[in-house]
Amino acid sequence: MHDSVGALLMGQRFISIFFAHQKNNQTGERTQRHPRNIYPNPIEPFICPLLSLSLYFTLFPDVLAKNGPLFPGQNQCTQFSGLLSRVLESNKEQVAGMGQNINYLGVHSICKGAATYASSGSTAGPSGAAVNLRVGWTLGHVQDTYIWYEAAGDQYVGRVLCGLPVNLYKFALLGPCFVLNSANDETLALSEQICKCVSSCFLSSLPSNFYSIATHCLACCLYHFDTLVKFFPETHHLHSCYLFKGIFTEISLIVKCGLPWAEDFLDVASTGIPPHVAILAQMQELHDTYGHVSEGLLKKIVDDLDQRQMGGVLSEDRIRELFRNELALVRQEIGGVRMQLQAVASDKERDAAHWWELQNKLYFMAGKFRHVPAGWSFPQGTTAVMWLGWVCPDEAHGVSPLSCFTLMDMNHLT
Repeated sequence: MHDSVGALLMGQRFISIFFAHQKNNQTGERTQRHPRNIYPNPIEPFICPLLSLSLYFTLFPDVLAKNGPLFPGQNQCTQFSGLLSRVLESNKEQVAGMGQNINYLGVHSICKGAATYASSGSTAGPSGAAVNLRVGWTLGHVQDTYIWYEAAGDQYVGRVLCGLPVNLYKFALLGPCFVLNSANDETLALSEQICKCVSSCFLSSLPSNFYSIATHCLACCLYHFDTLVKFFPETHHLHSCYLFKGIFTEISLIVKCGLPWAEDFLDVASTGIPPHVAILAQMQELHDTYGHVSEGLLKKIVDDLDQRQMGGVLSEDRIRELFRNELALVRQEIGGVRMQLQAVASDKERDAAHWWELQNKLYFMAGKFRHVPAGWSFPQGTTAVMWLGWVCPDEAHGVSPLSCFTLMDMNHLT
């Protein structure tokens, strides 16, 4: 890993880290072009990478003082390996209860486990190429020739590896942050208070690339503050830090975590979210709407029954009318979603039918059926123009792609 704090950069609610050397980047030429994107996990704080990094900087703010090594010292790999071995040994029985042998677990198990979980942990996981590029495995001569690094693939892998549930709509959750909705005197006062708290918790003179990271780290700590208080005993060193001694009452109220389509996060560019998660979110919204309507229907019936007990009898027709009115609302909601889905499906079917029609369209000319009309001439142009004609139909003239032609279609041309 890069030996400087400068290897960390803040993105759209994620942290990018640059590695100096990997198996697929021995010379380090792609270091500044291929960062690894790390996302917070607001659902499971104990495996949240951002929370762990936040607590590390809270306990050891000196690492930020000179923009030096992120983990000072020598032989960090050996030290981490030894620490991991001691932790496994002290929890030997628990590890055995999970069906694992501590003798077969080591530092490299983390890389293997991450790659296995990302590629095979779900049928909706990221592509194999994105996983290989993430863990730094070589792809032979096809890398940077046919298969290139793209941020979207790595961002999807980053969300999976931070432990977000890929099969639930909550996979799209954005990490904790300070939400300042309007620009007024109160907002300016809160912004100044956030700056002071960041300086007090971490360092008064942060590196130029680190203020945004430190702000999100503070938001993450405040979001999980109750969990930290319950988990860490009072004798822990964290209780001597400003995080546990300072007063954050006002800014804690504006720390929020939510989905990209929530009102507070509409101006945030969400990343690493696959299409199926958006569909899951729509299904969840429909489920919540149906549940809300059902609860309202039951409440209305109960209220109406209570009212009729005072002034008369609730007839069977009246009960039927109540059910019809409320169920009509449910059908209207479901119908709106169904129409949206049908519109998307019909567009796809129409495009497929049009493509098939062009591929099979024939013209009778010179005594034979051909794919080209009278007066058609072979296209002229660059290689790109020829390739476009090979794979795409000429919709303006009703001619199928050149790849569908046979010798008979062109033997009449001179």
